Amino acid sequence: MSAAKAWIEQGTISPALGIWWVHGCFLVFALILLASQNGYLEIVTALIGANANVDASLLNGMSSIHLAAQYGYTNIVVTLIDAGANVLATNAKGDSALDIAKQKGHIDISRILNSTIEE
Repeated sequence: MSAAKAWIEQGTISPALGIWWVHGCFLVFALILLASQNGYLEIVTALIGANANVDASLLNGMSSIHLAAQYGYTNIVVTLIDAGANVLATNAKGDSALDIAKQKGHIDISRILNSTIEE
């Protein structure tokens, strides 16, 4: 993961646009989504520091906070909330991150999201 962080710092990866220069070609994707889904807190934090869009989403409407909630990454959910992620955003099925956390049985994440929504 330190390699990805170094690439962000060197400008090889443009986190705001989700563009990655690899072997002479561009791969376009939202790196913050991949990092959130796989629990890479260091990369999520680095991307946020480089102004990545915390509300970027996949075609199915799943954003970083949805993915972190789905896979149980409490620390990433908190980091995304602190960075201003939209906790009320819904995916194509109409599910919020809170709905997904409840469905998956992630009690701590459910509590965090619920208290954030109530504020």
